[in-house]
Amino acid sequence: MADTRFSSEGRNHIEAKNYRNHVSSNHHQIIPIKKEETWKRLVEKNGRCNVTPSIRANLRRYAVDLFTTSVDMPWRYNLIMVILGFFLNWFLFGCIYYAIAFNRGDFDNLENQEWKPCFRNFKNWKSAFMFSIETQTTIGYGFRCPTEECGEAMFFLVFQTIWSNLLEAFIIGSFIAKFSRPKLRAKTIMFSKTACITMKDGRLIFQFRLGDLRKSPIVEGHIRLQMVKHHITKEGCYVPFQVFDINIGHEYGLDRIFLVWPIEIAHEINEESPLYEYSKETLLESDFEIIAILEGIVEATGTTTQVRTSYLPNEIEWGYDFKAVISEKNGVMDVNLDNFHRTLITNTSTLSAKQLCDSFVDSLDENVKHSDNQSETDNEECENKKTRIGRKKLEIESSL
Repeated sequence: MADTRFSSEGRNHIEAKNYRNHVSSNHHQIIPIKKEETWKRLVEKNGRCNVTPSIRANLRRYAVDLFTTSVDMPWRYNLIMVILGFFLNWFLFGCIYYAIAFNRGDFDNLENQEWKPCFRNFKNWKSAFMFSIETQTTIGYGFRCPTEECGEAMFFLVFQTIWSNLLEAFIIGSFIAKFSRPKLRAKTIMFSKTACITMKDGRLIFQFRLGDLRKSPIVEGHIRLQMVKHHITKEGCYVPFQVFDINIGHEYGLDRIFLVWPIEIAHEINEESPLYEYSKETLLESDFEIIAILEGIVEATGTTTQVRTSYLPNEIEWGYDFKAVISEKNGVMDVNLDNFHRTLITNTSTLSAKQLCDSFVDSLDENVKHSDNQSETDNEECENKKTRIGRKKLEIESSL
């Protein structure tokens, strides 16, 4: 089995840039785009979603699912949470131990050798705070330790030990979950910066390119495409951000991919496609967003990962196709990622798929009408020939 080799792996990774002046690498034509973007991108090129729910109105729901909230938080907030959690825990139980010693009168009998205190060598609040740290960290009591004289002190010692174990288990669990998230695996998945609309086998095709830099492939890879746009129903109801599914061959299993080399994800623009009525001219004046979602299992860890990107109308090149990236060199399949985002001009009509279909139907009607007229003409000529032959026969019979 031939090996697959990747070249220029680090130079072609996705960047969240503004492609307003994007020029294809093999030609000098600048892609025309709208002067002003009226559509605000829902999904960034790097997959980050620009949807922010109101946290204040649902703060209680975030607090109920505190573990998931801590995993989703940025690292700086996690570190602040750990520091505050430990410090407040030490401070709270330090105050409790100080209050117990104060109410028992331990601080008033520091010089009394016959006094039986709750805690040995407790002199002030600092001693209580240090005792709280020693209890929670279980480093062992030495100079400062509890006695069996106070039942309330024993109760809070047991309670702090159990509570500290729960707190540390929560923190360790959230950190392990955060470390094991396959979020960074998505950094090596590449989407083409632009998508293309081209003609292939007489059909108008929308396509983009997808690749993986790692040799360990995504297992059970599954790709989905969705178009998001504002929609007005037949009844005149305005529906903002309506989601339309873009079929890439779900019924044939073409949405399940084996991502070992860069592949083109293609969608046939037909009557069921949301792109059916868009032409090259109307495309750039439209407001919509095509979102591409790749889901799969990371082979190394067995965790599920998801990679996202999106394409706006000004990021769709009409009449272009992607350059080839795979070639064979010395029996090895070489993947040249320098051509990953590059495109070539193709001979593609600027009409929409609907206009092409209508023109094809009109041409068929004209051919049918022409054939009908031709058949009528042939029938008339045949009748005329029969009439002439009949007259000839009569003339011959009368002469005889």
